[in-house]
Amino acid sequence: MSDGRSNSEDDRPLASAAKEHLTCSLCGKSLSCKYSVKEHMRTHTGEKPFSCTVCSKMFACKSNMPFSCTVCSKIFTYKQTLNAHMKRHTGEKPFSCSVCGDSFTYRPTFNAHVRTHTGEKPFTCPVCGKSLSYKHSLNEHMQTHAEKRFGCSVCGQQFAQEASLRAHAAAHTGEKPFTCSVCGERFTQKQYMLKHKRRHTGEKRCTCSVCGKSFASKQHLNVHTWTHTGEKPFRCSECGESFTQKQYMVRHMRKHTGEKPFICSVCGKSVTSKHSLTAHMRGHTEEKPFTCSVCAKRFTSKRNLNVHMRTHTGEKPFSCTDCGKKFAFKQNLNAHMQTHSKE
Repeated sequence: MSDGRSNSEDDRPLASAAKEHLTCSLCGKSLSCKYSVKEHMRTHTGEKPFSCTVCSKMFACKSNMPFSCTVCSKIFTYKQTLNAHMKRHTGEKPFSCSVCGDSFTYRPTFNAHVRTHTGEKPFTCPVCGKSLSYKHSLNEHMQTHAEKRFGCSVCGQQFAQEASLRAHAAAHTGEKPFTCSVCGERFTQKQYMLKHKRRHTGEKRCTCSVCGKSFASKQHLNVHTWTHTGEKPFRCSECGESFTQKQYMVRHMRKHTGEKPFICSVCGKSVTSKHSLTAHMRGHTEEKPFTCSVCAKRFTSKRNLNVHMRTHTGEKPFSCTDCGKKFAFKQNLNAHMQTHSKE
């Protein structure tokens, strides 16, 4: 007996039914379900019914609420990021190197470390085919292929970006248009000034995911990360010695070339690095900014302070390769080695 409806309507499988689409009456946007419509309407009304229990900030969607660390109250956008962060508090290091036994909190750091043993170089330059162990090393290498269209009219050096040329030009003109509002020190580039200002504010925005140590700049964080992975991506083409920073490698190369581009304006002495020039100038000004925390003796450089500290700590980092005797100072080791050469 028929109830008046067609068989096609009665017998239609549920799976083949057309998917319901709901439309926003204000903007016409199509949405898949009533909950999505309700959530979407808040973009028009401005309603924010969800409140963060830590900072009381209001949110339109519950999924947009941040996740808070119960230990240090740091806020995270994603729960998985919070879970990874919590390992810093628990000290959990689930990834262990089977070669040297070092343990790591995060798999990416562990994978990078393993390459120091295997020599694996999974990142390949699409231009020249050179393989590198780390992605950031590849990014830096790619700069060597970038077209350098901007040339310095003074020294002829070429740059891939106009901004890099402008920054370089300041080295010739001596122009330093960016001034620190705290101490008045001037800089050639805005990024250098902002980095400097963090010394005054104590702001350290970049945190190591392995040990939790914080740094004022991403550059310093990257360099620090290599202490965990053991990576030294900058290699001297003359002797093969490797360095964690390009500036250290460039400074080292001057030992081979004999180049001393930094000249003292007082006595005319030439030195290999700006750091060495700054330390040398203190010999003229008699400035001694580094103070021993034990005896209050003052020094012109941090290196000299570190050497002096061995008189208090008893540290003896220099060992004789023949007899194993240890020394606090390299010159004492050198003198000791003469006793073996006479034997």
